[in-house]
Amino acid sequence: MESSQDHHLPTIRVFRKAFTGSFKEATSGHVELHEQDEALVHEATSWLYVGDVAKKDEKTSLAFWVDLSMVGDYLGIESLRRFANSHFETMVENRKTEIFKQWNSVVRDPSKIDTKEIEDLFHAANVAYNMEASSSRFLRRTLLKFMLDTKYIAGVNAQFAARIADYPLFAADIRPTPPEVHWGSPMS
Repeated sequence: MESSQDHHLPTIRVFRKAFTGSFKEATSGHVELHEQDEALVHEATSWLYVGDVAKKDEKTSLAFWVDLSMVGDYLGIESLRRFANSHFETMVENRKTEIFKQWNSVVRDPSKIDTKEIEDLFHAANVAYNMEASSSRFLRRTLLKFMLDTKYIAGVNAQFAARIADYPLFAADIRPTPPEVHWGSPMS
Protein backbone atom coordinates (compact mmCIF):
# COMPACT_ATOMS: atom_id res chain seq x y z
CA MET A 1 0.00 0.00 0.00
CA GLU A 2 1.58 3.28 -1.02
CA SER A 3 1.42 6.41 1.05
CA SER A 4 -0.18 9.48 -0.42
CA GLN A 5 -0.38 12.97 0.96
CA ASP A 6 -3.63 13.71 -0.86
CA HIS A 7 -5.56 10.77 0.56
CA HIS A 8 -6.76 9.77 4.02
CA LEU A 9 -3.99 7.29 4.80
CA PRO A 10 -1.75 9.80 6.63
CA THR A 11 -4.61 10.54 9.05
CA ILE A 12 -4.97 6.89 10.07
CA ARG A 13 -3.07 6.12 13.27
CA VAL A 14 -1.26 3.01 11.98
CA PHE A 15 -0.15 4.67 8.76
CA ARG A 16 0.75 7.98 10.36
CA LYS A 17 3.09 6.22 12.79
CA ALA A 18 4.63 4.11 10.04
CA PHE A 19 5.14 6.94 7.56
CA THR A 20 6.33 9.68 9.92
CA GLY A 21 8.65 7.81 12.25
CA SER A 22 12.06 6.32 11.76
CA PHE A 23 10.53 3.12 10.42
CA LYS A 24 11.47 1.67 7.04
CA GLU A 25 7.94 2.44 5.82
CA ALA A 26 8.71 6.16 6.06
CA THR A 27 11.37 5.84 3.38
CA SER A 28 9.86 3.03 1.31
CA GLY A 29 6.31 4.40 1.21
CA HIS A 30 4.93 0.88 1.82
CA VAL A 31 3.40 -0.66 4.91
CA GLU A 32 2.58 -4.31 5.48
CA LEU A 33 -0.19 -5.35 7.84
CA HIS A 34 0.52 -8.99 8.58
CA GLU A 35 -2.01 -9.22 11.41
CA GLN A 36 -4.98 -8.30 9.22
CA ASP A 37 -6.83 -10.14 6.48
CA GLU A 38 -5.84 -8.73 3.10
CA ALA A 39 -9.41 -8.63 1.77
CA LEU A 40 -10.58 -6.70 4.83
CA VAL A 41 -7.71 -4.21 4.54
CA HIS A 42 -8.73 -3.77 0.89
CA GLU A 43 -12.28 -3.01 2.06
CA ALA A 44 -10.91 -0.51 4.59
CA THR A 45 -8.86 1.14 1.85
CA SER A 46 -11.94 1.28 -0.35
CA TRP A 47 -13.76 2.94 2.53
CA LEU A 48 -11.02 5.56 2.83
CA TYR A 49 -10.98 6.38 -0.86
CA VAL A 50 -14.64 6.12 -1.87
CA GLY A 51 -16.55 6.05 1.42
CA ASP A 52 -18.02 2.62 0.82
CA VAL A 53 -17.10 -1.05 0.81
CA ALA A 54 -17.34 -3.33 -2.20
CA LYS A 55 -18.73 -6.38 -0.41
CA LYS A 56 -22.12 -5.18 0.77
CA ASP A 57 -25.31 -7.08 0.11
CA GLU A 58 -27.84 -9.18 1.98
CA LYS A 59 -25.67 -12.28 1.53
CA THR A 60 -22.68 -10.74 3.28
CA SER A 61 -22.08 -12.73 6.44
CA LEU A 62 -22.35 -11.48 9.98
CA ALA A 63 -18.71 -12.52 10.44
CA PHE A 64 -17.61 -10.16 7.65
CA TRP A 65 -19.15 -7.16 9.42
CA VAL A 66 -17.65 -8.20 12.76
CA ASP A 67 -14.20 -8.55 11.19
CA LEU A 68 -14.51 -5.30 9.25
CA SER A 69 -15.44 -3.54 12.48
CA MET A 70 -12.30 -4.96 14.11
CA VAL A 71 -10.15 -3.78 11.18
CA GLY A 72 -11.70 -0.33 11.48
CA ASP A 73 -10.91 -0.40 15.18
CA TYR A 74 -7.34 -1.62 14.59
CA LEU A 75 -6.66 1.04 11.97
CA GLY A 76 -8.43 3.74 13.96
CA ILE A 77 -11.04 4.36 11.26
CA GLU A 78 -13.99 5.23 13.49
CA SER A 79 -16.39 5.84 10.60
CA LEU A 80 -15.67 2.38 9.14
CA ARG A 81 -16.12 0.76 12.56
CA ARG A 82 -19.50 2.47 13.00
CA PHE A 83 -20.53 1.56 9.43
CA ALA A 84 -19.66 -2.12 9.95
CA ASN A 85 -21.39 -2.19 13.35
CA SER A 86 -24.50 -0.67 11.82
CA HIS A 87 -24.59 -3.34 9.11
CA PHE A 88 -24.01 -6.08 11.68
CA GLU A 89 -26.90 -4.79 13.78
CA THR A 90 -29.18 -4.49 10.74
CA MET A 91 -28.39 -8.05 9.65
CA VAL A 92 -29.04 -9.38 13.16
CA GLU A 93 -32.38 -7.54 13.28
CA ASN A 94 -33.32 -8.80 9.80
CA ARG A 95 -32.47 -12.36 10.79
CA LYS A 96 -34.55 -12.04 13.94
CA THR A 97 -37.49 -10.87 11.81
CA GLU A 98 -37.04 -13.89 9.50
CA ILE A 99 -36.94 -16.24 12.48
CA PHE A 100 -40.17 -14.78 13.84
CA LYS A 101 -41.85 -15.19 10.44
CA GLN A 102 -40.82 -18.85 10.41
CA TRP A 103 -41.28 -19.39 14.15
CA ASN A 104 -43.44 -22.52 14.05
CA SER A 105 -41.39 -24.33 11.42
CA VAL A 106 -38.07 -23.47 13.09
CA VAL A 107 -39.29 -24.56 16.53
CA ARG A 108 -40.50 -27.88 15.07
CA ASP A 109 -37.27 -28.33 13.10
CA PRO A 110 -34.31 -26.46 14.64
CA SER A 111 -32.06 -27.69 11.84
CA LYS A 112 -33.65 -24.98 9.67
CA ILE A 113 -31.28 -22.56 11.37
CA ASP A 114 -28.32 -22.35 9.03
CA THR A 115 -25.07 -23.87 10.34
CA LYS A 116 -23.13 -20.91 8.95
CA GLU A 117 -25.39 -18.58 10.88
CA ILE A 118 -24.63 -20.36 14.15
CA GLU A 119 -20.90 -20.21 13.35
CA ASP A 120 -21.20 -16.48 12.65
CA LEU A 121 -22.96 -15.93 15.98
CA PHE A 122 -20.13 -17.68 17.79
CA HIS A 123 -17.52 -15.80 15.79
CA ALA A 124 -19.18 -12.56 16.91
CA ALA A 125 -19.32 -13.86 20.50
CA ASN A 126 -15.63 -14.73 20.36
CA VAL A 127 -14.78 -11.19 19.28
CA ALA A 128 -17.25 -9.56 21.65
CA TYR A 129 -16.05 -11.48 24.69
CA ASN A 130 -12.33 -11.85 23.97
CA MET A 131 -11.14 -8.74 22.17
CA GLU A 132 -10.22 -5.47 23.79
CA ALA A 133 -11.70 -3.25 21.12
CA SER A 134 -14.17 -0.42 21.15
CA SER A 135 -16.61 -2.51 19.08
CA SER A 136 -16.68 -5.35 21.60
CA ARG A 137 -19.32 -3.82 23.87
CA PHE A 138 -21.54 -2.96 20.91
CA LEU A 139 -21.24 -6.47 19.47
CA ARG A 140 -21.91 -8.01 22.87
CA ARG A 141 -25.02 -5.89 23.41
CA THR A 142 -26.33 -6.67 19.91
CA LEU A 143 -25.74 -10.41 20.37
CA LEU A 144 -27.40 -10.46 23.77
CA LYS A 145 -30.43 -8.59 22.45
CA PHE A 146 -30.71 -11.10 19.61
CA MET A 147 -30.40 -14.03 22.01
CA LEU A 148 -32.95 -12.54 24.37
CA ASP A 149 -35.40 -12.08 21.51
CA THR A 150 -34.74 -15.53 20.00
CA LYS A 151 -33.81 -17.48 23.13
CA TYR A 152 -35.29 -20.70 21.82
CA ILE A 153 -32.16 -21.12 19.65
CA ALA A 154 -30.11 -21.86 22.75
CA GLY A 155 -32.65 -24.40 23.90
CA VAL A 156 -33.47 -26.28 20.71
CA ASN A 157 -30.51 -26.04 18.34
CA ALA A 158 -28.07 -28.89 18.96
CA GLN A 159 -25.17 -27.13 17.27
CA PHE A 160 -25.68 -24.05 19.42
CA ALA A 161 -25.96 -26.14 22.59
CA ALA A 162 -22.74 -27.98 21.74
CA ARG A 163 -20.78 -24.78 21.09
CA ILE A 164 -21.99 -22.65 24.00
CA ALA A 165 -19.83 -24.57 26.50
CA ASP A 166 -16.75 -23.10 24.79
CA TYR A 167 -17.97 -19.57 25.59
CA PRO A 168 -18.64 -19.47 29.35
CA LEU A 169 -19.11 -15.68 29.57
CA PHE A 170 -21.56 -15.68 26.67
CA ALA A 171 -23.34 -18.68 28.20
CA ALA A 172 -23.60 -16.91 31.55
CA ASP A 173 -25.02 -13.80 29.89
CA ILE A 174 -27.75 -15.66 28.03
CA ARG A 175 -28.63 -18.06 30.84
CA PRO A 176 -31.99 -17.11 32.27
CA THR A 177 -31.77 -15.50 35.65
CA PRO A 178 -33.72 -17.17 38.41
CA PRO A 179 -36.72 -15.30 39.74
CA GLU A 180 -36.15 -13.21 42.82
CA VAL A 181 -37.03 -14.88 46.06
CA HIS A 182 -39.01 -12.74 48.47
CA TRP A 183 -38.75 -14.04 51.98
CA GLY A 184 -41.27 -11.66 53.45
CA SER A 185 -40.62 -9.17 56.19
CA PRO A 186 -37.80 -9.82 58.60
CA MET A 187 -38.82 -11.21 61.95
CA SER A 188 -38.19 -9.09 65.00
